[in-house]
Amino acid sequence: MKNINYVVNLVQMDTRDFSTHNVPFITQYCIHAYKNELRFKADKSVKVAYLKMNDVLNAPMPRDYEYYTKVAINFGGQYITLTRNNDIALQRKVDDCGLPKIQDVIINDKLLDPFLYSYGYYYAPHYRNGQYVGEMYSMGGGFNEAGYFREDWELRQFQFYNVASKEVVVEYVADEEATGNTMIPFAAVEPIRQYALYQMVEHDRRVPLYEKQRAQDRFRYAMARYSEIVWMWTAEDYMDACYATTKSGPKR
Repeated sequence: MKNINYVVNLVQMDTRDFSTHNVPFITQYCIHAYKNELRFKADKSVKVAYLKMNDVLNAPMPRDYEYYTKVAINFGGQYITLTRNNDIALQRKVDDCGLPKIQDVIINDKLLDPFLYSYGYYYAPHYRNGQYVGEMYSMGGGFNEAGYFREDWELRQFQFYNVASKEVVVEYVADEEATGNTMIPFAAVEPIRQYALYQMVEHDRRVPLYEKQRAQDRFRYAMARYSEIVWMWTAEDYMDACYATTKSGPKR
């Protein structure tokens, strides 16, 4: 593990500029590369949040929420993945006191049959109330009886419809704060370094176009290599994927 200041020092070494004048600019380029290019486009790290719906079937988004990877409800101790539906009417009604008004919808309270679901999704390992949750699984989505959800970006909340439970679990990519002291994987050093170098020549009118193109190519190559490292399967990952779809039957 290295911090972003380590990458800043490498960029200064590459440019042979050891003054403090450009350090704030280089640091911001590195932070932007880490948050935008790596965290949102190439990295596979996520967070998990447990939310509680209110009486009008809304649940607030986590403060650092950017986009979801999975959304599920807890029904009788079993997590069932919900389906996104952007046609759901957003909650905008209020009563005489200015409080959100309960929607005129029918809540599905029938018993869900877990045997209807033939596939599902694993959630990232995380902590809940101080307890480590190493393996968590939710049944597959796309079923009307499980319910739907929609993102309400104006009020930064989730809007749910026809769900049978009010406990929600969301796996999502977070917009984490970053500074020069933020720790990053060593594999992320090179793409961040190349991005900062690319941006420095991109905004320098004295640099010819072919040099800018070369800097961009170096950055793209570094990003491709980083993606290969992050997403590369191990032998155990491959065997797990094979065994997950293998069934044992009687020998005849």
